[in-house]
Amino acid sequence: MLLAVALPASGASIATFTSSTAFDDAVSGYPGLPTFNETFTTVPTTILNITFNGGNQYQRGIDLGKLWDQVTNLSPSQTTTISLTNGNMMLGVGAIWDLTPLGPGAGLKITLNFADQPSQDLSQVLGYTVGNFSGPFFFGFISDQKFTSFTVGASQSYYTENYTIDNLFIIDPPAPEPVPEPATIGLMGGSLVGLAALSRMRRRA
Repeated sequence: MLLAVALPASGASIATFTSSTAFDDAVSGYPGLPTFNETFTTVPTTILNITFNGGNQYQRGIDLGKLWDQVTNLSPSQTTTISLTNGNMMLGVGAIWDLTPLGPGAGLKITLNFADQPSQDLSQVLGYTVGNFSGPFFFGFISDQKFTSFTVGASQSYYTENYTIDNLFIIDPPAPEPVPEPATIGLMGGSLVGLAALSRMRRRA
């Protein structure tokens, strides 16, 4: 007897964007999908869940219309994880990043977290391979597989990075349709049995 085993999905293919225009063009390829835009002009809506892991609570929060944070790769690792509280996953994220609040630092590493496979780090390090230390820049990414959240941390090569995020844009696909309940399946099965019995009775008649 063979048992069906659910295998994890293979690694996702992730496209990255350093141009907001190119990102917008790519997003237009997903017509009809819900999107979520957080400008941080006030406290973030309850749809957005921001988890600060470790670090000084006075160095992370919402200020001047932006999400601001300081991360380091010292132990325990300090990171910021952003997800949606409505149960939906994400397909893409774009934002204005600024790594200049306290001068050049470590650069940022972004990690995508999936429900059915290991997390994936983006190949670029923000501030070194993408963006600069002279002012805000756009950076976005779109995955061909849904992810549950993304995590921002200092790159592994250095220690600390202070940064802000503004105009956070998320492609927010709806949750999948629910699977029919067992009771519904049972009713369908019972109906089929009844039809078969009725057919036999007609043949006997």
